Amino acid sequence: MFKFILWIGLGYLFFRLLRGRPATSDARPESRNQQGSGEKMVKCLECGLYVPENEALAGGRSYPGSYFCSRKCQQKRSSD
Repeated sequence: MFKFILWIGLGYLFFRLLRGRPATSDARPESRNQQGSGEKMVKCLECGLYVPENEALAGGRSYPGSYFCSRKCQQKRSSD
């Protein structure tokens, strides 16, 4: 009976060792813009969030060369 319990314990430890190892594959999750999509990221003038330039709202005459992440941020800045 003691040998049976010993083998169960050893099997459990072996299983835990295998399960605790990190995956050996080189596949890592990549963020969308990390692969060099060529998309320029711009910083919102109000909140500091980075958004793709083609999705950002331009600052216009009031803030030339600046961008906003949303209408809410744009309105917040113009009301100050």
